[in-house]
Amino acid sequence: MLDTSDVLVVLDQLDRVGLVVWLDGGWGVDALLGFRSRPHRDLDLVVARDNCAAAQQALAGIAFQSDLTAVPGLPARLVLVDAADRQVDLHRVVFDGHGNGWQDLGEDAWGAYPAEELTGVGRVGGRRVRCVTPSSRSAIISATG
Repeated sequence: MLDTSDVLVVLDQLDRVGLVVWLDGGWGVDALLGFRSRPHRDLDLVVARDNCAAAQQALAGIAFQSDLTAVPGLPARLVLVDAADRQVDLHRVVFDGHGNGWQDLGEDAWGAYPAEELTGVGRVGGRRVRCVTPSSRSAIISATG
């Protein structure tokens, strides 16, 4: 489980290398609510695919390593864990010219993070954080029809 201080350590580490991320999933919802509503097994972060290696390297500095056994794993997400079994899921997205994020889910399927839904702002432990708004989790597009 990750607590508030764990989330802040992860975000601080990513900030140190200048990476922009958005909280998604349970921590994203709780940040929008302004309080922790339940325990969280992982921290879901949306990150530009081009910045994923830098995020992975930064988090290795606080003992997070790739879990290559995670399902689903790449291309949709890179799962990182530490010795205490805390988990950070990097949701890798490619941004189009309109600011929409597209997550490669594999097998010609793409998850959409519309630009207007990457505008959420919440708080974790008093810290202001970027969040995905709740309505964005519905769009999956298949390139094959």
